[in-house]
Amino acid sequence: MAETSTIVVNNYKTIKSLGKGSFGSVHKGVYILNRNEVNNMPRTLAIKIIKKKQLKKEYIIAEINIMLKLNSKNNQNIIKLYDIAQDEEKICLLMEYCPYKDLSSYMERHFPKNNNNNISNYNNDPLIGPWDGFNELIVLYFIFQLTSAIKCMNEINICHRDLKPQNILLTYDPERRLHALPRDTFSYPTSYCLVHLPILKVTDFDFAKILSSEDLTATMLGTPNYMAPEILNGKHYSNLADLWSVGVILYQLATSKLPYTATSREELHVIVTSNDIDFYFPGEENFENEDKTSYDPNAFCPEIKKLIRNLLIKNSKKRISYEEFFKFVNGKLKSKWDLYRDTFKHLDKNEKEKDLGPNDEINIEYDENHSIQFIPIPKDLTNKFVELISKSHQSTNESYFDDSDYSIIYSD
Repeated sequence: MAETSTIVVNNYKTIKSLGKGSFGSVHKGVYILNRNEVNNMPRTLAIKIIKKKQLKKEYIIAEINIMLKLNSKNNQNIIKLYDIAQDEEKICLLMEYCPYKDLSSYMERHFPKNNNNNISNYNNDPLIGPWDGFNELIVLYFIFQLTSAIKCMNEINICHRDLKPQNILLTYDPERRLHALPRDTFSYPTSYCLVHLPILKVTDFDFAKILSSEDLTATMLGTPNYMAPEILNGKHYSNLADLWSVGVILYQLATSKLPYTATSREELHVIVTSNDIDFYFPGEENFENEDKTSYDPNAFCPEIKKLIRNLLIKNSKKRISYEEFFKFVNGKLKSKWDLYRDTFKHLDKNEKEKDLGPNDEINIEYDENHSIQFIPIPKDLTNKFVELISKSHQSTNESYFDDSDYSIIYSD
């Protein structure tokens, strides 16, 4: 593995830099031998190159061991480690390649841009909802996938410690499913369009640690905007800190904003750790309406709002537990999603596009230019949808969590 612009690792040649992680650089690599010799390995990989002198040996071993543990779970929403190579200077991790960048880039491409004319993408992009973040169906779609990854990590007591959109990669859906998105979700929908949506995969386990909800650690690691208050305060924390990060991500998906913002790390520390400062949803009295003069506070799924509020409880001892989190997502949110999918299932494309194998991803081009041509919805379905929304609003006054038994369905 000579120090050149192109590196060959286990018959894979680097062809493009994908960026830098916390402790190494990541490159796109392609198989250089006959395709028939690829066997069960993908033809395209992401190759993470770690210089041994930049990181202590025990940290490298810890990251590899965690990825191997996760590999054994075979979860579709966690990045896979295929192989490991090393020489005297470097260790190379041959990992799953995700062609559609990360969730942060996805949000940047779709979220409305701030401009002097105060124009929103809402009417042009079917993915955008009434709060200028994604519409609730897109948020639900990502919640289920992120929950699948979180559950997988929790089962083997892994605390990621740096969950953020930049560490959530996107790849193609092997089934190339089309999703019906009505316009708009919380009004009287009269039309819809069909869109492809990507699959989410959690990556970058540089900071990850074996840590349960009973175990505590005090190492300050992560990205400030997504750090739990207990970490910012320099206190001992458990894996519940990851659930705070999930809450920040979900709030950002729904509103295109962060729940707490500041001009410096010091100011952010004061805001996030203060019990006197809270966050608000669009349309609520204290929400900063800097981009839009008015929002409807009831224009979004109340169950998602409840979940976010419980994830972003500053006192970690009162924050939602993992058990409650899984119960809520796979209960109330899953039933809502199933009801929606059942209502609109015949709007989805009946014939499925050709399934893709592990070596076909290089030929797939994800269509980011979603059609703005909306198709009329039959009136009987419109009435069903309005009834669905009405039932959703009636649940707003329910307690955040109850003792009802849910039929828990895990997607991994």
